[in-house]
Amino acid sequence: MDDEKKIESIYELLHRPIPWDPIPPWLRLTKEQLDRFAKMEIEFQRKELEIQQQKLKELGSIAGLG
Repeated sequence: MDDEKKIESIYELLHRPIPWDPIPPWLRLTKEQLDRFAKMEIEFQRKELEIQQQKLKELGSIAGLG
């Protein structure tokens, strides 16, 4: 097989649709479930930021900055 045919074969292989669905059926979520998850994620991030602020405040206290 010459180089041009090899390149064509590789190109076709790379641009062929994947024969399987990458998202398993048990992982498909409804819009409501996704919204609920997003709200939960935002709440966790808010709590994480509060903890980071508390840590910085304590560090400042330890370092004598406040």
